[in-house]
Parts: sequence; C-alpha cells; structure tokens
Amino acid sequence: GVCASESASADVQVAHLCCMLLANLAQFEGACTLLAKHEGAVEILEIFGRSAADDERFGQLPAALTQLLTISSGRALVLAKAAAVRALLECLPPGGERRAGAAHALRNLCFEAAADAPARDELLRLLDELIPALVAPLHVACALYDDDELSRLPLRVRAAVNSPPAAVDEPAVRLALTEALVLLSAASEAREAMRRLDIYPVLREAHKAEEAEPVKDANETLVSEVYLKDPPV
Repeated sequence: GVCASESASADVQVAHLCCMLLANLAQFEGACTLLAKHEGAVEILEIFGRSAADDERFGQLPAALTQLLTISSGRALVLAKAAAVRALLECLPPGGERRAGAAHALRNLCFEAAADAPARDELLRLLDELIPALVAPLHVACALYDDDELSRLPLRVRAAVNSPPAAVDEPAVRLALTEALVLLSAASEAREAMRRLDIYPVLREAHKAEEAEPVKDANETLVSEVYLKDPPV
C-alpha cells in the first residue's frame, strides 16, 4: 500500500499514518504472524532499506518492527533484508521517537543470537555493524578516554566521541541498547567481536555516569558476560 510506495507523488503524511496503523496492529501476536508472511512486508522492508534515516514516511516503522521482531519468523524476515537492519541502525543517532523505536526493535532482533535461533547466522554476519552502532549512543559527554583507548575504538564510536554531545536522555532507550548487547553476548562470536572492537572503555564511562539502576545492572551483566565468562586465550 502507501507505506510501500516510492512514487514522487506519494502522500508522506498518509504513509506515516499507515506505518502508525501497522505499529498499532502489530501489538497483537496474530497480526505479527500474518505480517511476517505477507508479501507486502518484504516490499516495505526493501524500500525502508533504501530510505534516508529522516524519511518521514517511516517515522513509525521502527515501532511496528519492535513488535514484529518479538517472533522468530519476524526476525528471520528482517534479517533476510540486511539493508533494513542497517536502516534501523541509522535511526539510532538522530534521537527522539525514531531512536527509541529503533533501539527497542534492535533489542528484540538480538534475541536471534540464541544457540537454536533459525536466523542466528544472518545476525552474526552483521556483528561488525551492529556492535559499534549499539555502543555509540552509550558514549557520555563526561567520558574520559586516554589516547590509546580512543585509537582503538571503532570508527563509528570515535565519530560519536568527536561529535557534539547527543545524550540519550531516556533510561528506557539506554536500557534497550545495553540489553541488545547482552542478548548478543549469548553467542561466543559476539563476545569475541566485542573484545576485538574494544568497547569496554565506553561501557566503563557509561556505568560511571549512569543513575538508573536497571541500566547499571545491564551494563554490569554485559561486562561480566564479555570480559569474565570466557577463559583467557
């Protein structure tokens, strides 16, 4: 329908409302199951994957995907369209409602890191993109990194460090981002990638500045899983 239109004459406001309706319908598990099987969902994901992060048509789509990604078939559908995952990642920097929806959608996507998840391999192929994108918004303006730590941060995280502060004010969003990393850490490949990408300094500084106990607890769980669980090589 209009959500999946790329016509220059497409009514942006109507497309936005259609995505809002999808978000409301997706609150019901049965609707998510039907959506995951509908050919129109593939078309929407393909167009979303080609869209700009500020495309007004898709402002509500991350919220709809949050619900779709609670079911295994929904995660498999989205992971089959890697460009749609990348589009979600590009929604993280701007802030506001779009960032919140993307953070929660990505958190649910990361349930696919479980050992028996059918689309696990597709998720793990995206680790080098997922991890820096999830970590970058956790950088805090008061963070203190030495030169060596800065030099080893992923490029996307360094860009966040060198940009004007863009704090994630909502504890629920910080929690969703941290929980996404915790869920990823169920896979040994993801734990190894987090160590290789050297995200610990960002987690350390975020923990120092964090006031919300659930977020601090998730941070501590993540550090324990990634840096203490595996035996030294």
